[in-house]
Formats: sequence, structure tokens, C-alpha cells
Amino acid sequence: MKTVHLIRHAKSSHDDPSLRDQDRPLSARGRRDAPVMGARMHDAGLRFDVLYSSPATRAVETATLLVAAMGGAEHQITVVDELYHADKHELVAFLRQRPANLTSIGLVLHNPTITSLANLLGDLEVENVPTCAICSISIDVGRWADVGDPAGHTFRFDRPKDAL
Repeated sequence: MKTVHLIRHAKSSHDDPSLRDQDRPLSARGRRDAPVMGARMHDAGLRFDVLYSSPATRAVETATLLVAAMGGAEHQITVVDELYHADKHELVAFLRQRPANLTSIGLVLHNPTITSLANLLGDLEVENVPTCAICSISIDVGRWADVGDPAGHTFRFDRPKDAL
């Protein structure tokens, strides 16, 4: 059994219009939501062997805050340039290339791709993955190379507003 946690980056700031899209940081709300969602993942017993992040500033900040709230040291963040513009099919190919010894992977990504991927891999029809939401999908395969379409069961869809 493999598990993938699809995490949309937290809310980003649009305060500085001179910044490239990739360089936009988190907003105050994003900096508040990411640790809350990390703590909720921790409390639910959700873990990942590695967390792959888009190189966008807002995605890396989300990953860093999330991991810190989950206990930090046991989690590894790997920034992958190709994740910034990847479509859902490229992301499935990325997953298929992961080592078989990894059982649980986190991906910090952007919309609309993360919503498309959640619908491709899971069995829950998701209209939109909001900022800092986490969609967890279990996939009944022994190796990542065997991930297919349809792939798995969406066992958790958690959004920051669900904590309110």
C-alpha cells in the first residue's frame, strides 16, 4: 500500500506586484494556516517519508511550516523544479519514478494541477483543492511504478476552514 498526500500551498501574498509568480511569499493567513494543518496531520497520525515541493517560494514556505508543525526532523523536504509547471500526467510519471521503499509521499503543489491530480488518483470528486488543503489518497500497489488511473481511495480531505 502506498499513500500520497496532496497539499496545496497556503495562501500567498499579492502585496508586491513586481514579484514574479514563482517568488510570491505566503500571506499572513498562509503563515497561520500551514502550521495548523501540519499539527492536524500530526494529530491524525499522518506521515510521509519525503515531502516534495514545487520551487515556488509560497510552496517551500508551506512545506517548511508544515514539517515544523509535524515534528520537523523526521521529515525531509525535497524541492523539485519540475513540479512548478507539471500537469497531472507528468505528476503521475513523477510518482511512478519514486523508489519502492517509500510508502508515503507528500507533494506541495499549485492549482489547478493539484485538483486535477486529486481527481485522477482518488475516488472522491473534488471541485477545488483550496489553499493549504490536504487530500490524502491510499493506493493499493506495492511499487510506485504501478500507480495507475484510477489509482486509489481518498481517505482524507482536510481544509483549514474545517478547523473553525
